Amino acid sequence: MDYQPEYLPEGQYIVEFTNSDNLDPENIDYSRMVMVISMEVKLARYSILVGGLKPLLEALSDFEYCCSINRTNPAYTTSGIWVVEPKDPRELEKLKDVLRKHSIMYAFNDGTSYLSLANSRMGSGVHSTVSIEI
Repeated sequence: MDYQPEYLPEGQYIVEFTNSDNLDPENIDYSRMVMVISMEVKLARYSILVGGLKPLLEALSDFEYCCSINRTNPAYTTSGIWVVEPKDPRELEKLKDVLRKHSIMYAFNDGTSYLSLANSRMGSGVHSTVSIEI
């Protein structure tokens, strides 16, 4: 995350940094990662944000994840998130519940090492609203 700290819930974070010149995207193991898409839209006439981005980030605080947030358009914010899939079955169910409730779309790996529409699901994040102060 580069420059949107207002989207992170308060708390402690572990930050790992590696020089991106030395990273090889071919060496990243996506087989144990969950792809998540979220968004947030500001309604023109109301002090309401639609989308589950803020609640999603708060709910993901118990999980290991990385995200990219795009705020280039003042009307909406989009986010791509990669969450490390928990090994503990209870934690995995908790993650599934979080994603069903707060994300727009998510996809678990189905064993093919590819993410596709066949293993993606729609979340209810588009139905989430957050009141804001203007």
